Amino acid sequence: MFCSELYKTFLALQLHLMGGGIYDVADGDALVDGGHIVYTAVRRCREPRARALNEGATPPPIRQKSEPRAILPNSFLSEIFSYKNTNWNKIRTLCIIPTDIIIHLMQNFLNQVEVELKYRSYSPKTLKSYLICLKNYFTFLKTDFEKFDEFKVKEYLVGLKDRGASGQTVNVYLNAIKFFYENIIKTPFKINLHFSKKPNRLPVILSREEIEKIISSLPNLKHRTMIALSYGSGLRVSEVVKLKVGDVDLLNLRLNIRQAKGAKDRITVLPEKIKGQIEQLLAGKNFDDFVFASERGGRLTERSAQLIFEKALKNVGIQKAATFHSLRHSFATHLLENGVDVRYVQELLGHQNIRTTQIYTHLTNPALKNIKSPL
Repeated sequence: MFCSELYKTFLALQLHLMGGGIYDVADGDALVDGGHIVYTAVRRCREPRARALNEGATPPPIRQKSEPRAILPNSFLSEIFSYKNTNWNKIRTLCIIPTDIIIHLMQNFLNQVEVELKYRSYSPKTLKSYLICLKNYFTFLKTDFEKFDEFKVKEYLVGLKDRGASGQTVNVYLNAIKFFYENIIKTPFKINLHFSKKPNRLPVILSREEIEKIISSLPNLKHRTMIALSYGSGLRVSEVVKLKVGDVDLLNLRLNIRQAKGAKDRITVLPEKIKGQIEQLLAGKNFDDFVFASERGGRLTERSAQLIFEKALKNVGIQKAATFHSLRHSFATHLLENGVDVRYVQELLGHQNIRTTQIYTHLTNPALKNIKSPL
């Protein structure tokens, strides 16, 4: 069994606090509930009892008490400590580690993952997702976090799917688990687990008329400009709320998107139609100020921007499962309909792989539009 230095340290400390004694848990004492968290009759083995066990004699009676404990397999203790003349066939010895220590070990690994993700410049969203995924996975394992067990990983991922998790969510969990074993534990072999199949869904697209309705329905200048700019420049919600005055080039009608998804910078177009509105918003602001600032100071939150869009969508009565991101989908689709080359659209959107951009070509195929139903 794989044993870490932390386990050894905690075990040594525990034995020291117990005065050098050992714990004996007889067969049938442990009540396992789906894993390693158990309620068990814990027996303190003092020297007379230990000698009696070694000699095969009847041990003196002892007092029992039940306590919740996290347990490790028998082999763990025997690998670390050896007791002279101990008959391991006669005594069932377990390493008893309190649950608070298990939690401490779990948090220790989560801290290591957090540092490694930050060191590699992963996005805050990815960092948060991976830590949540791994905390849930560790809770499922209960112990032996360092030991990679392919069956256990598959069992956990299947359980997620059975509880209704999407293929995309399952893949995030798998990525987090692989990151932990490959980059923190540094397993000497490649983890060859296949990703869950994701449904091939087409994005929700709003027509030009629908977008015009949404924008026109917003009386607030800041809200109206934010929605118009997100559509007219193909921005993600995270990009529009982080946009600063210094990122806006009104002279050349360009936007500089800083450290977007994948920590990449890019340049996109600024619609001339809303140039005047943007000038009004920028008036009196400094170079480092947010274009769409919150009334309480600082930048507008992503959720606030999404709620503004959702409310406008409802107010104009559009019956589509559209989200704020549908503005970006619509930007790409309408550019392709206007005859813009897919490679330029890819650059404006900041897609690393052109296959991501090509999904919009399925929505703009003129041959399909010219086909009429035989009915």
